[in-house]
Amino acid sequence: MMIKKRKALPGLLALILAGCGSDNSTPDTPEPGPGPTPDNPAWEYVESGKMELNTNGLKGHINVTFDYMNEQVWKWIRGITKDSDNFCLTLPDNVTQPCNTDVNGDGFVNALDANLAGIVNQQTDISRVSAEEIHRVLSTNPDGLGAGTARPDIFKEGSYSVFDLLRYMVATRDDLKFIGEITTPDDSEYNTHEFTLAYDRNGNGSFSDEGEESSNWHFRFTQSMGKAGLYRDHSGEIPFNRMDMFLIKEEQRIRFIDASSSFKARLKHLWKSEADRLASNNGKVIVDSIGWSDDPENPIATNFEVKAHNLRNDVFQEGVITNMDVFLTLADMGHDFRLTWWPTLETGAIVNSFALSRAPVLGKTVGLRSFVTTTSVLNEFGNDIFFSDRMPGVCNFDAVTGRSDTINTPVPMTDCVRDFWSAFGIGGYFGNINNDLWLMPFGAENVVLSKQDLNNAGYHSLGTKIDSFSKNETIQWDYNWRHNALVEKGVKTGFIDSDIVTLRTLTPATEESQHGKAPLLNENHFGWKVADCTLCHNEEAAPQGHGGYSWPVNAADGFDEIQPYYCSTCHGNNGAPEAHGREARCFWCHSEDMLPKNHGPASTRKLLKHEDNWINTVTTRRKAGDDNNMYGFSDNHSEVLEGDEKGYGDRWVSSNNDYDFTKKFPDPFSCGTCHQDKQ
Repeated sequence: MMIKKRKALPGLLALILAGCGSDNSTPDTPEPGPGPTPDNPAWEYVESGKMELNTNGLKGHINVTFDYMNEQVWKWIRGITKDSDNFCLTLPDNVTQPCNTDVNGDGFVNALDANLAGIVNQQTDISRVSAEEIHRVLSTNPDGLGAGTARPDIFKEGSYSVFDLLRYMVATRDDLKFIGEITTPDDSEYNTHEFTLAYDRNGNGSFSDEGEESSNWHFRFTQSMGKAGLYRDHSGEIPFNRMDMFLIKEEQRIRFIDASSSFKARLKHLWKSEADRLASNNGKVIVDSIGWSDDPENPIATNFEVKAHNLRNDVFQEGVITNMDVFLTLADMGHDFRLTWWPTLETGAIVNSFALSRAPVLGKTVGLRSFVTTTSVLNEFGNDIFFSDRMPGVCNFDAVTGRSDTINTPVPMTDCVRDFWSAFGIGGYFGNINNDLWLMPFGAENVVLSKQDLNNAGYHSLGTKIDSFSKNETIQWDYNWRHNALVEKGVKTGFIDSDIVTLRTLTPATEESQHGKAPLLNENHFGWKVADCTLCHNEEAAPQGHGGYSWPVNAADGFDEIQPYYCSTCHGNNGAPEAHGREARCFWCHSEDMLPKNHGPASTRKLLKHEDNWINTVTTRRKAGDDNNMYGFSDNHSEVLEGDEKGYGDRWVSSNNDYDFTKKFPDPFSCGTCHQDKQ
């Protein structure tokens, strides 16, 4: 990648979700096609194993909109008073309650309360653009910036940046046009395309009305959230990334905004600082320090050069460095960093990225309890994005120069709230961008690792009741808990008896630890590698074994039906492939295109009715009057693009899910029994 050599970027804080990958328990692979990739030593750090990545570029659709959203729900929840229209001080006549009021008296203030008070965000126009059309239009080089991507030094053919998406929009819409010459990265001191864009908002065709021409354009984004999108900051996350260095992905929402001059000044100062940092390190990508958030005095490593590992050569050119290369470089140095692949998740959220699954000291992640990284290119910019206008010292830089050392022109609070306030405090260094897709061409002063419970992230599975139980735990479980809990809430009627069992991972028999005279299965077994024993061993299909009718059940743990993983305790795991280091929520990734075969109910989905959905009865997060709680949404509401909230309707979910375990193949206990981790 041709990066001009100057100085640093504000940190890149990437949510590095750690989750599941392929354990080869099914011949299907995630997005990638069959067969291993050409040898790349970096694959030895991927716990989910080698696979062929899809090199066909962008596919599916991208959702695109322009201008700021008139965000009222979040202003009402947080009690914002310093925005441009003094919203909470001058509430519309139809609003029945003051901002930050617990309208329904449940002890929480969230979006449901805002809706009850009469606050509903107005949906903005969102264009749904097909990847096929983007390929077709950009291949014609519509603006002279290049056929395909305008950054062929970064992106492979068929992959595009947010700037490329803007080029497509300009080429296909009559109300958009570039004004004058576009400065290319080679001629830009910020190493990016600089441009002036005119937007004919009123549609009169003149492009000359006040405010229609600007050089302050930037963007916000929301990643694919599948079918389980909770209410969140619909204006999108606020990145400091350059448009032409930010990869667009299937089902993202990209919002182009004409930002304030204060925001753009800050960006330019950051971008110039990035380039200066690179130049000061003689073109080498250097990380000054990496360590754990709770042990800053004992870094894992200091002052090391990050090397490209080209693990994402499906989308990036050879030599392009991403945040993930920090961990791969440290793995080369002997540190215990490992990755796993996340496909399309159980919720339908399209991830298709590698994530950090193991790190020194804290070891591996479990379920939704994950690693989070903060990658601060320059620590100066770490607190730019905030989530409450009551926080002191926000926007503490000059509105003209963007610098923090000398402030002659303070940033107007209206600009500060509009461009740096985020409902979750997400943006700048912290964002929902997987680290294998977040470019790091300039290095970083500081990389901080921490553990975080991501049960409330967009990747969640319809809210959670089961708290990421590890396969190494033993739990008591009532299979009728949800019905009786809904009866207590008045949603259903008629209590039923509890059905309590013990759930635990069992130990399969091996040649070294056979169980009596029970035959140990091998490749000569007619059902070798077929996970569900009952497909053949049942009372209806030529019954074999145990007299053809008396197959053992695990009555000691409370079960009364045949469980193949219990059979393994005498007969071995029947050739089940090795596991890949994960401990919980196997269904989270092993669904959709990776749904396991021949695993009984674990290979199926079931209909979860609206009235049976536990999360539709719960409002959580943000206690009334609590200014410091980051979350202000209610778990029982899904988003309707940018409108109000409603409860989840009927949903097809994995038979193992965040509410229930199947009895025959309870996840992760049955998984952990047959699919053993490599010792």
